[in-house]
Amino acid sequence: MGDYGSMKVTLILSFIMMAALFFMILAVVAFIQSKKFLGSAPKDIQEAILEHEERFFGARILGWLILVISVLVFPCVFT
Repeated sequence: MGDYGSMKVTLILSFIMMAALFFMILAVVAFIQSKKFLGSAPKDIQEAILEHEERFFGARILGWLILVISVLVFPCVFT
């Protein structure tokens, strides 16, 4: 039997990284809703996307806050 402590830490950190990536995508798609994040999408997809108003007051601020926190999680996972 080996030491499973490091394997548990690796699994926990990989789930944290996946959650951070999920929250990053959620923040951009659901809260910020800006076309500047879709620069790598094909041109026909970019033309089909419509500009939307905020879903609720402060949605973009909440989105940017979630995005910044999720970006800051990535260096913490890899250290």
